[in-house]
Amino acid sequence: MPGELGCNQEMLNIRTILKVPDQSKPFLVQTHASNKATAGTLLQQHEGTLYHCFYASRILKDRERNYAIIELEMLAIIFALDKFSNDLLMKPFLIQTDHTPLSFLKENKSKNARLTRWALAIQQYSFSVQHIKGSNNILSDTLSRRN
Repeated sequence: MPGELGCNQEMLNIRTILKVPDQSKPFLVQTHASNKATAGTLLQQHEGTLYHCFYASRILKDRERNYAIIELEMLAIIFALDKFSNDLLMKPFLIQTDHTPLSFLKENKSKNARLTRWALAIQQYSFSVQHIKGSNNILSDTLSRRN
């Protein structure tokens, strides 16, 4: 893994403890996309502390690199929900993204065919979307900036 994450690799060296998901507690999904990769983290609160349960990232395909920013950020959500679906189906959860325009997800008011198709694909999930500052989305941001 050396060099794979570039200059942000030091950020991952902090003591990060993965917790086994507890199906009786709510989940939080944080996502991010860059012009190189997409990433998501599945988190859960245990005894007042937010812990990571899973991480996932992948490099973008050549055609995906041409997507608009909103499409890349939505792709990150689609990717994360697919990766974490076993824990997220049939229970409400929160998606946090640093891309404000994605608040349309629940209303499906986009005129973009790709975004509408993706919004329909995730209707099987029970979620709400919350905007967070990019500076608070450190891990997903780091994972999405792979070299």
